[in-house]
Amino acid sequence: WAKGFRELYEIKKSTGADFLLCQQLCQLSFGTFCSEYYFRDSYAWAPYADILSFDTYPYMYPIWRGSEKLKFHAVHHHLSGHKALTRHYKQPLGFYVETTDRNYPMYVAPLEASREITYTALAHGVNWIRTFINVTFSDGVNLPRKERFDKFGEDLKKIARVGPVLTKVDKPRAKVAM
Repeated sequence: WAKGFRELYEIKKSTGADFLLCQQLCQLSFGTFCSEYYFRDSYAWAPYADILSFDTYPYMYPIWRGSEKLKFHAVHHHLSGHKALTRHYKQPLGFYVETTDRNYPMYVAPLEASREITYTALAHGVNWIRTFINVTFSDGVNLPRKERFDKFGEDLKKIARVGPVLTKVDKPRAKVAM
């Protein structure tokens, strides 16, 4: 994979194209249950993009490794790792927010699900967030329920007011990591 990403990135740079190439790192895509492979691949691929983005869906897949008892354990682990990755390569870190209710009504995510994951990502220092709302195409099942969207929308408005300040804040690095 790294070879292909490198070749594409070199082509993009050689043409003088003015768009940014984003490397989307998804928790499900590769080695998620083995940190060695997960971050090995992330470090191998990251140099061949202008920006990095990460996504995970802790509410859609609540049974992962006891996440109902130890809430967001994988989210914190992966966001911390990707923030270190983007600092290393001096790239901004983006985050796709879980807005989907595609497992409804078999599994009903709480109304605060999208809000909680957004604030968690912001606390980890992401530079921008994205949702699957207003996407170019959709099958209609990746959208949130109206009541969930309304709650999330309230918070997006609050975040929009302070967002420019948050992007300039430098979060101090921890002296010890686990």
